[in-house]
Amino acid sequence: MIERITQKLRKGCREPLWQFIAIGSAIFLLYREVAPKDHRITISQAHVEGLRQDHLRRTGLPPTPEEESALIERLFQDEVLLREALRIGLDQGDPIVRRRLLQKMGFLVENLNPVPEPTEAELREHFQRHGKRFAQEGRVSLIHVFLAPNRSGAAPATEAQRILDKLSAGTDPGDLGDPFIHGSRFVRRTGKELAALFGISFADSLKDLQEGAWCGPMESSYGFHLVRITSRTEGREPTLEEVRPQVQERLKAMKREEATRAAIRRLSDRYEIRLEQGDSRKEAIVLKRGANPSG
Repeated sequence: MIERITQKLRKGCREPLWQFIAIGSAIFLLYREVAPKDHRITISQAHVEGLRQDHLRRTGLPPTPEEESALIERLFQDEVLLREALRIGLDQGDPIVRRRLLQKMGFLVENLNPVPEPTEAELREHFQRHGKRFAQEGRVSLIHVFLAPNRSGAAPATEAQRILDKLSAGTDPGDLGDPFIHGSRFVRRTGKELAALFGISFADSLKDLQEGAWCGPMESSYGFHLVRITSRTEGREPTLEEVRPQVQERLKAMKREEATRAAIRRLSDRYEIRLEQGDSRKEAIVLKRGANPSG
């Protein structure tokens, strides 16, 4: 009798219906274990008003009752999908999601820890200590005639001298030399900007050129150049009044960063931080013990 019942059970387990029931039961039990305890989704009036304003901004008209109902339905559908995605761990191991969450949490921490406007005394002290950071760089305006390194004809030095003589005699520079990809005139450029374009040695050599006279040839990463400095502004350290907005913004940024670091340190008190050693997870150094792990 018992053997006959056992055979029937084994045969039944091979039936698709019973397999379906077994799999469904397993999924149901798993869902009960991992599903969030609170299945309530509340759509507040603030959410609804936000939907209305967004629709008005996009279309220029307030939503009709039917459109508003569709917007609300889309909102709770999105919320259901989001919660289910989090429940099954789709946010895990995704660098884009991780980066976005870190960004939003950073904004939240910053908003919850506002910093006051710097006082006049703080501004003056900061400027006194870090005034060189706000120094105004010298700027140069110039015009040049470019000589490509592979141009045919005379040797580069001979050709450069021939064109230099024409320039000194008053020939229009636009009629001489080769086309240059970045143009022939540069207005109020800093040494760093010119170094990034032509190379450091070219930018350094400009410091010794006489203003108003054609000079060269000067070599760059592109080729050779005949250069005339049209104007030069020396660098200087400004007064606080000239750079007050920059000083204020930098000081506020430093205060925000300090407040954010302090807030993160407070949050980190909830966690124990361990650094694994070797291949075994049991070998780990505790870098920080959570003072309030359940808080």
